[in-house]
Amino acid sequence: GAMVVVARGRRFVVAALLLLIAACGGEAREGGGEGPPSREEWISSAEAICAQADEEVRDLGTPQTLDELAVAARETTAIVRGELRELRELGSPPGDEAAVEGIVDALNQVGGAMARVADAAAAGDEAAVQEAGAEFEALNDRAGELARDYGLSECLGDER
Repeated sequence: GAMVVVARGRRFVVAALLLLIAACGGEAREGGGEGPPSREEWISSAEAICAQADEEVRDLGTPQTLDELAVAARETTAIVRGELRELRELGSPPGDEAAVEGIVDALNQVGGAMARVADAAAAGDEAAVQEAGAEFEALNDRAGELARDYGLSECLGDER
């Protein structure tokens, strides 16, 4: 029924935000360093951003209806897109360009799937929410693998 869809939708929203934020960093480098970040700096920034964004997702609350799910998923999508912008601005550690770009690309795809969850929920289409949710889960799993392989761990819990 609708509550199952909403419950699954909330899980998608939370999982997307946790994963996407976990793999995205965007703070200015400590000490105002010039040039690209080291791998350690990049990971540190990503983990710090995750903690902040995790708080933001908790503030979204728990959607109880498809309309509320649509709003939460749209807000999550906007947060993810902002984080992706910041990640791109951060740059890639030398020699890690392909790995970081792979994470960014995977996260962008996850964000697109989250937007489709929002659209389906806004349309009141439970079947489309389920379909977009399944797509989201598969893309989310892949992005999580890439992030973990790169060394991100702080924000990649088993809550997915």
